[in-house]
Amino acid sequence: LAARKLAQGHDLWLHTVGGPGSHVIMRLAWPGQEVPEQPLQEAGTLAANKSWQKDADSAEIACAEVRHIKPMRGAPQGTVHIDKIRCTRRVPVDPSADKRLQEQTASCGSSKPIQETADGKQCDLYAEQRK
Repeated sequence: LAARKLAQGHDLWLHTVGGPGSHVIMRLAWPGQEVPEQPLQEAGTLAANKSWQKDADSAEIACAEVRHIKPMRGAPQGTVHIDKIRCTRRVPVDPSADKRLQEQTASCGSSKPIQETADGKQCDLYAEQRK
């Protein structure tokens, strides 16, 4: 599972509920860091845009700490079990969100998307397309 290589155990993993698609990793500065609603919503929308729900108006997203994501033995590659879900939320499916995030990333000179949290700290977003 590539998430284990990119992320620390306390980072957040977001994925659409009930079907295949990409996941998004939100890298947090420390365990237990609070993440405001807007960055969670945007990360969820990125996951929804690259999922089986991409043609729907909205999608249900599960959010869990990376340490609670385990690959399932004997299942197709990319299939995981979530030991503990931190939260779920319904997010809009918005293909233009991908482009907006790329533009924000380019304008700040970074090679990866960055979101600022309410406490002024930054968290990185990584999206991984399932092949």
